[in-house]
Amino acid sequence: MKKINFSKEKKYVVRRRVALVLILLFLITLTNQAFSFVSAKVLDFSDYILESRIENTKEKINNGDLSVKSYIVSEGEKLWNIAESLQENSSISVDTRDIVSIIKDINNAMGIDVNVLHEGQEIYIPVDLSEAL
Repeated sequence: MKKINFSKEKKYVVRRRVALVLILLFLITLTNQAFSFVSAKVLDFSDYILESRIENTKEKINNGDLSVKSYIVSEGEKLWNIAESLQENSSISVDTRDIVSIIKDINNAMGIDVNVLHEGQEIYIPVDLSEAL
């Protein structure tokens, strides 16, 4: 009967496992870099779209195509509540999310941050929603 040398085979199995782990780590790294690259491009594109919307809104205000009025924020009031009240007073049917977006664009065009509202803060809202759409 021939004696089998298991220690030599164990070395090959261990080497194969190490090689497999290294290949997997390499593939994971490549995939991660690819996703990072794509994510960065998507963020750049979304920033470009946001800047375009703000510039477009600024142009409309300066040309007189979009009338805005001052609005003073009450205690505990949120942008959503303001948008809902504009929606209720409007003769057209508009999604509240679209109104929130319009208010944000108007205020961003004027250099005002409306992400967090404070009591007494002055923001700007459209006089007529149909102009803003």
